Amino acid sequence: MTKLAIIIINYNSPEDTLACLRSVEWFAPELNPTILLYDNSDEFPLTAAQLDDFEMPIKFQQNSLNLGFAGAVNQGLKYLLEKDFTHFFLLNNDVLLVDDSLHQMLHYLEMHPTVKIVGGINYFENAPDKVWQAGFITRWCTGKVSPVIPVERVEEVDYVPGSTLLADVSLVQEIGLFDERFFHYFEEYDFCVRARSVSRVMVLPNTRFIHKVENRDRKDSPFVFYYMTRNQLLFARKHRAWWKRIFSTVYLLLYDFLRAIKFEALQQSFPRFTFINTYFKAVWHFVIGKTGPYPNIPSQKRPTPLD
Repeated sequence: MTKLAIIIINYNSPEDTLACLRSVEWFAPELNPTILLYDNSDEFPLTAAQLDDFEMPIKFQQNSLNLGFAGAVNQGLKYLLEKDFTHFFLLNNDVLLVDDSLHQMLHYLEMHPTVKIVGGINYFENAPDKVWQAGFITRWCTGKVSPVIPVERVEEVDYVPGSTLLADVSLVQEIGLFDERFFHYFEEYDFCVRARSVSRVMVLPNTRFIHKVENRDRKDSPFVFYYMTRNQLLFARKHRAWWKRIFSTVYLLLYDFLRAIKFEALQQSFPRFTFINTYFKAVWHFVIGKTGPYPNIPSQKRPTPLD
């Protein structure tokens, strides 16, 4: 019997999280999901009272520290391994269900027991006909990724975004938890690459989720730029053969340095040399093996409290 848990992480955006929960309750009640909700917030946390109006079971935990996406997801996965859940769905708190896409994904896994991980297609909220992310294949010589958007058939990919990732719980028993060294970004990429040792990774056409991301380059936030720069180097060191690792590391260092110069020239929101300094901090932290969180990186914008 299928038993589904949905893992959601809140970080200073309670309004988005409540909207996400409402979409789950509206579009997936017959799946009888259990919500595992973990709050990493340091400014605008959720409260248990804000969850009282929901009828679906919600296991809520307020973390005293920001554990990052990987750390908070692992809280949920450890809980699942102690219970009798069969599947888990990673759902970003700024994603909305809008139809029966989650049903389709779960049905696909049930009908294809050799496939243990599948993703759905994410669309921009402010451009709902434009795909944000679906799946990716890797150009292994450089380490960069290319998007794959399935149109008529299921596509096999190297990884699917962690915003809408459905997997069999047995997969965690086989390959382990998320790697918390990544903290933010590349943790689902790492998980999917490890999953490919025991399962194909698929993305389904005709699935639709609305993701509240802006239609722009996300790296023009120093916060995102730091973690993406550091973690893609960490990923290359972890997963690539030594000769590919050398080539891709040099390529990524040059690519992101040029990106830092570009953002520095275009940005007007941060002090001068913010992106250049962020680039060198990210590279240095990779060199010395510093992983996990790095404080005091300016974000693109500050969250607002829930009224």
